[in-house]
Amino acid sequence: MVGRLLLKQTLEMQQKLAMSPQMLQALGLLQLPVMELSMALQTELQENPLLEMAEDHEEDHGTEQSQSEDQGLTPSGEWDAEAFYAGEAGIGERSFASSGHRTETQEGMPIENLAAPIYALRDDLRLQLYGSDLNEHELEIGTYLIDCLDEYGYLREECSCLTAQHVLEVLKTFEPAGVFASSLRECMQLQIERRGWTDTVAGRIIGQHFELLSGGRFSELAAALGVSRATVLDAVAQIRQLQPRPGAGGRDLEASVPYPDLTILERDGRWEVMVNESPYPRLKLSPYYYSLLQSNPEDPKLKVYLREKAERAQWILKAIGQRRATLLKIGQALLELQPAFFIAGPAALKVMTQADVAEIVEVHVSTISRAVAGKYVQTPFGLFSLRALFQSGVDTKTGGDRASGSVKRMLKEIIAVEDPKHPLNDEQLAAALKKAGLVIARRTVTKYRRELGMPAARLRIK
Repeated sequence: MVGRLLLKQTLEMQQKLAMSPQMLQALGLLQLPVMELSMALQTELQENPLLEMAEDHEEDHGTEQSQSEDQGLTPSGEWDAEAFYAGEAGIGERSFASSGHRTETQEGMPIENLAAPIYALRDDLRLQLYGSDLNEHELEIGTYLIDCLDEYGYLREECSCLTAQHVLEVLKTFEPAGVFASSLRECMQLQIERRGWTDTVAGRIIGQHFELLSGGRFSELAAALGVSRATVLDAVAQIRQLQPRPGAGGRDLEASVPYPDLTILERDGRWEVMVNESPYPRLKLSPYYYSLLQSNPEDPKLKVYLREKAERAQWILKAIGQRRATLLKIGQALLELQPAFFIAGPAALKVMTQADVAEIVEVHVSTISRAVAGKYVQTPFGLFSLRALFQSGVDTKTGGDRASGSVKRMLKEIIAVEDPKHPLNDEQLAAALKKAGLVIARRTVTKYRRELGMPAARLRIK
């Protein structure tokens, strides 16, 4: 009995390990913002003959076709988000093809509805900085380091003191991945780590053999890694998905317009959550090559090639569908947890953690973290980073929580109406907030006031 159990566990583990390349592929697609996903799918379309563009009138048929063709090609029949992304119990979402479902996407939405305010990378980095747990002195260092970024998002300054090094390590966790790197290699390494590719062939190339990659010495790479040249070329294609210039040039360092992955808007009195799929190609399995595979070609090499490409194509289609399903559920969870924000704007933002969303979506919190990284949502009040909607909070008198951003706005309003001849000190500001129902320590008031760029009481006397 014990032997059979151990054998079963061993077989299950082997199956999971055998699926790991596809899992990593799906995880990579989940993490990609919509415009990067578009480029990745264009590459897949060029390199995989089993994939082809689906025409608009083929979309609904393509969905049914993909589901029927899953049989006999995929390692597992049931589609499970967590099993696919992280090997954990998940939401049991059914398979989707990368087409159809117009009610869930932004297909055909007028471009004026997607208008976004100008987005400055440095401003976004400062927003992430002030949302971190760094103290006042560390925040000053962080602000200085943000100002030191070059036009490509690299930090060429050396940080000698331990405090600055600690702050820099925090800054390197910010979006976009790769920002604050000191070199191209470190930039790529940061993105590799963020995507969970460290132990893949691509990760080993960046971490151990970057010089060979830079020189285009692919045969030497294959020998050094003990893999085939084809495997190296696949890894190189994967590496090409990375962004060598996180700032994307001087203009984008100061201002660029990111593309929303989600749109949450009210239409005719009804709130709608839409996943933006318009930038990337609609894909389907190639009927010609799939029928060729089913005809059992005599050439064994051709048969193996077609089967490998067919399995990869199926995983791509599944990964796109699961990405859509996961983002859609996240958008619905945001609407459920932050209804006041979508009605009244940032001032109504409430405390919400990634764990709160993970509980509703029924996935691990790490899946939520990957899914929201680098992505944006279009709202009635403009474009917001998904990560910006996750807020820490302070206690209220009634035992609830209030988001720190909301507290800062309230603090700013109190200072705006104070007597200019007798401005309130931080202790008095804390008391005023307490009267408004917020229990907050004086030192926290001091921190928030400084983050707002407001001087101490003695410097506000007019």
